[in-house]
Amino acid sequence: MTTYKTADFEKALLKKGFKIFNSHHKMFRFYLDGKMTDILTYTSHNEGEFDENMLSKRRRQMKLGDKTQLSDFINCRFSEDDYKKWIIENHEEA
Repeated sequence: MTTYKTADFEKALLKKGFKIFNSHHKMFRFYLDGKMTDILTYTSHNEGEFDENMLSKRRRQMKLGDKTQLSDFINCRFSEDDYKKWIIENHEEA
């Protein structure tokens, strides 16, 4: 089973329009053209890695189509512009 580094995931979020706020988790909210959206995901403060099961959960939270899309997002093969375009085209409520 593939694992992903939480630090890589968090860096990708911050590079692509998400803003962080801390609570009992590190919460990340997506902003589109300066406006807050309903897209929210989180990581735990002590989380070093996560597996395919958590990848699937985060994919749904981020409103992505499949795990490959999120893997590409983390590995910078899916840019901020790609993500914005995906959200605009596929999620009216964002």
